[in-house]
Amino acid sequence: MLRRKPTRIELRAEDKQEYEELKKLAAKNGGASQSAANEQGLESPRKHPESRAARIGLSTDD
Repeated sequence: MLRRKPTRIELRAEDKQEYEELKKLAAKNGGASQSAANEQGLESPRKHPESRAARIGLSTDD
């Protein structure tokens, strides 16, 4: 039972070029894709396991 039309994902030539550039940059930097993610404000969920536990309700602060 679908209540809406499926979302259409469009890939443009600019998107592919940007992806290829980022891929080359990551390979050039020795696979530093994690540092690129941190520059964008994304952190690894493994860095803060206590925040993950709190998000899913496993906090032991009782």
